[in-house]
Amino acid sequence: MYAKCNVFDDCVKLFRQNKINDAVTWNIVLSGFSGSRIHDSEVMRLFFKIHTAEDLKPTFVTIAIILPVCARARALGAGRSVHSYAIKNGLESDTLVKNLLVSMYTKSGLICDESIVVFHIITEKDVVLWNAMISGFAKNKFTGEAFKLFYWMLKESVIPNYATIANILPVCASLKVDAAYRFGKEIHNYDSPIRVPAE
Repeated sequence: MYAKCNVFDDCVKLFRQNKINDAVTWNIVLSGFSGSRIHDSEVMRLFFKIHTAEDLKPTFVTIAIILPVCARARALGAGRSVHSYAIKNGLESDTLVKNLLVSMYTKSGLICDESIVVFHIITEKDVVLWNAMISGFAKNKFTGEAFKLFYWMLKESVIPNYATIANILPVCASLKVDAAYRFGKEIHNYDSPIRVPAE
């Protein structure tokens, strides 16, 4: 309650009064600080404390809380360390963790490096993952790649949602007027055959 209400002094005071705090309690505190978006350094400090504790280990939920903090803080080194920890402890296989890893790398500008590697490793790709990659390509001005990914998403029978359309339509707007209109109209009716534009 204190964490969700951003009453962090009382939250930490109560947390410290507990003689034993399990991973769930740690995750609640981490989530509260992370959700505030102004205590990122404290989130990273707490994560390091969990990571170095002998009797307590981060869970996939912990990783899912930390990765968005690394992404918005542009803390790529910390993000890579969290990724390494997830691999070593078998937490990378969780779908949420995979999606957040791709999102972190794309937001860090590594769309053609780490993010694409993680993306291709994932066998079952949901719409959230496809959206993260399309958004990453779009934001990093890889117009042709964004279109290709959207095309392959449809080929894989993954149904686009509002976020997919919101990510790909601005890419259409960046094209020449005729092409922008043609591809924009096709995406508006995405169930029709969509051709990949020539680069």
